[in-house]
Amino acid sequence: MRLSFIILITLFGGPCLIAQQITDILSEDQFEVFQKHSPEFRKSPNILHQAVQANAALITQFLLDEDIDPNQLDDQQLSPLHYAVQQNNSEILAVLLAAGAAVDIPSGGELGATPLMWACAKEDAKVARLLLQNGANLNAIDRQGDPVINWAAYYGHPEVLKLLVEKGVDVSVQSKHGDAGDVLLRLWHSDSLLEIFHSTSIYQSPGAEVEAIFSQTTHKDLLPLDKLLQSGDFADSRDGFGNGLIHRAASLGQVDLLELLLKHGANLNLLNRVGQSALCIAAKNGDDATVKQLLTAGADVNATDTLYALSALIGGVVGGDTSLVKILIEAGAQLDHQEYVNQATALHWAIFYQNEAMALLLLQAGANWKMSLFNNQTTTTIELAENMGMTALTAKLKGFQNHLQNLSGSWKMEQIAYLYPDTTYLIDAPAPGIFVVSPERYVIQYHPSKNNRAPFADFTNPTCEELRAAFQGLVFNTGQFHLTDSLFIAQPNIARVPGFEGARQVYNYQISRQQLVLTLEDEQYPDGTRPDWVGKISVRFTLSKEE
Repeated sequence: MRLSFIILITLFGGPCLIAQQITDILSEDQFEVFQKHSPEFRKSPNILHQAVQANAALITQFLLDEDIDPNQLDDQQLSPLHYAVQQNNSEILAVLLAAGAAVDIPSGGELGATPLMWACAKEDAKVARLLLQNGANLNAIDRQGDPVINWAAYYGHPEVLKLLVEKGVDVSVQSKHGDAGDVLLRLWHSDSLLEIFHSTSIYQSPGAEVEAIFSQTTHKDLLPLDKLLQSGDFADSRDGFGNGLIHRAASLGQVDLLELLLKHGANLNLLNRVGQSALCIAAKNGDDATVKQLLTAGADVNATDTLYALSALIGGVVGGDTSLVKILIEAGAQLDHQEYVNQATALHWAIFYQNEAMALLLLQAGANWKMSLFNNQTTTTIELAENMGMTALTAKLKGFQNHLQNLSGSWKMEQIAYLYPDTTYLIDAPAPGIFVVSPERYVIQYHPSKNNRAPFADFTNPTCEELRAAFQGLVFNTGQFHLTDSLFIAQPNIARVPGFEGARQVYNYQISRQQLVLTLEDEQYPDGTRPDWVGKISVRFTLSKEE
């Protein structure tokens, strides 16, 4: 051992450089140097994994000849075979398989992904083809219940999808993400990928008549299509993949086709097999003209299903066009709507796609950055932004947390002002009212009058008139909230008015030392509608900090 240590010092200048020298030797596949000092190098953790990652074919073969187990998992819970696939290195992949690497070895952790599942991430199919030639299970299922074909649909690479379909993959397997067709649609892949499944059970022929109608949608001359639509109730026909004619029109961005369908009574809010409306499709495509056309015609900006719950706003975020997303928000898109699979909002999707400008736009509009995702696991929006390297967004979110510290506490109502366009109605020194903020909850309670409420004559047996007088004017609600730089967005879950639970109230706020000015500007009921006063009047509360 002493001699080996001296050799290493001589070669590398000291033990602190050994790790770097191993990296250099592996990256250059210096087989002779590695072989000469292999007893020391082999002490490096997961040396076979490192060699495969470095594409060091000669050193990999040497280590396998030295009987290193090709099926060991490293600290990332991955096998050498997974790394060969990751590197898209069919040469090393073949060497590992010849040495006894298990072709379907699952990764550790929650997914348990086989190398073939990993191969689905590659644009070319050479690695996937080699794995299949060596007996890889075409229909393997991961620990989340997703088969290989769903992995391929997730990544959406045509060569791999075609290969799996040609080999006879089972497309009928359903997971919480649906089948492969659902995955393709849910992740907004192009319609051309669905065509790969035309020969499978995912495609359910709608019949010759409907097929003819869909074929006419690509023609410039719409007169033949007009005649076909007049011949029967076909305006809401669906193709073999579950998309309606109106989805086709949105996908093609054809204004004339859309007008023709509407003339024949097409359902503006028709949903496809994963709950996407035509508005969803147009929004994802960044098609401002079609989005405006659909909204003008009366399309529901929040139409979706209860299975996957994909909204037009999420589609717009995926498309990446901030100006189009502004149009959807102005049309009443629900900012905090959560889709089903990941419980993610539009803000989370913006982070998934590393679109910082989009995320900041949604925050400015009042999106709730405190909402949890991934089945209410501990991942926060701030952590998600940090993990994605979105520094400006992370700083903004941490700034909101700092604002919360200034706002937290108990505030006494000093004045209520009703701000009309042409006048202001003041209530100075109103009846006792309070606004309390904790990190997770707010409470507001006040009586919009200068006079205290009259006490009951009999506290244990008030009359109906006394109850009505006491509570008719009382305002009270409490619930969760989140902040932006200037907005306090409240989401009451307990309210004086039955049914108001689940509503949304938007306040502007300003803090100056011990004074808080809170102005109610907007209110949205749980069904998405707004009261008549919105846009006509604001209610300003002036409060002082209670020590």
